[in-house]
Amino acid sequence: MMDMQSEAKVSCYLKKAFSLLETMIVLLITSGTILMGYGGFKGAQSANNEKIFFRRFEMSWKDTQRLTAYDGYKATVTFQKNLHEVIFLCYRNGHKISKHLELPEGLEPVYDRTINIVKNGTVTPINVMLESNGKIKYKLSAQMGWGVYEITEK
Repeated sequence: MMDMQSEAKVSCYLKKAFSLLETMIVLLITSGTILMGYGGFKGAQSANNEKIFFRRFEMSWKDTQRLTAYDGYKATVTFQKNLHEVIFLCYRNGHKISKHLELPEGLEPVYDRTINIVKNGTVTPINVMLESNGKIKYKLSAQMGWGVYEITEK
């Protein structure tokens, strides 16, 4: 039979072990909750980066329109798969103005494409596909007319 002192020691060890077990369970639950939240946060961050990119694209497009229509520049907007960026290049009489927009992480053109914008602001009709994880996510259609383009999400 166990004496009182031995029982107290066993009881003390059981309480410590139980506390350790409780701590491990709480850590496991907390870690799982944080990991689930991180996945949602990363998706929201990616969507926000894409919105920022398209706002910058629109501003650069309007600047390019102004330079071609009012200042007599010719321009190109180039989507390059290997450089992971969009290049706006305006040129007139040896003078060049360029702007580089980095594509958001995970978004890239399916093919290299160049949109030509002539002095009166009209563009060559072209479609540019942007993919994410091997799937088409956006389609940019540049149409004839005064710098008209449309971006649709697939």
